[in-house]
Amino acid sequence: YTLDSWVQDLDYNAEKIPASRTVIVIPSLNPDGFASSTRKNSRGVDLNRNFPAYDWKSDVKMPNGEFAVGGGGATALSEPESQALSSFVLSQRPDLILSYHSVASIVSANGAGNSGILTGLYSQLSGYRNLPESASSAVFQYDTTGAFETWLQDKVGIPAILIELSSHTKNEFTRNKSAMWRMLQ
Repeated sequence: YTLDSWVQDLDYNAEKIPASRTVIVIPSLNPDGFASSTRKNSRGVDLNRNFPAYDWKSDVKMPNGEFAVGGGGATALSEPESQALSSFVLSQRPDLILSYHSVASIVSANGAGNSGILTGLYSQLSGYRNLPESASSAVFQYDTTGAFETWLQDKVGIPAILIELSSHTKNEFTRNKSAMWRMLQ
């Protein structure tokens, strides 16, 4: 809902987008999971554990404590959704990726490029707590291997900000709007 509102706001205020910038919004990477209210796609893989970061694993612990055999995929990028996103990112080579998840009310830099500085700014503008990746285990209490943002740092060198919304169901665009627009600068 937050990203759908962002698309509407971008359309309505297109003249505010700097001429040197292109904005691409992918509202959902996991249509199967969205339709069935789960993290996993129809093949039982958590797509955010399916990227070829240095720490990728096939068997993963899920946020609910479940140990999911094959939950990270048979191999990194085994899933069509993660393959499509990986190919798209590599073809576009964006300057910054904002990656929206839920539900922890934090922002965290992936450590590539200027992601730390931008995450601090995003935190100030949105009111989410800026959580260093080194402290993420205290919040998530599970190993986030093969994550998209980690792959971006490990293998691609693209700065990314992980934004963990505070709700699975509420539209938090109002809270994020000024930070989203600021990231376009």
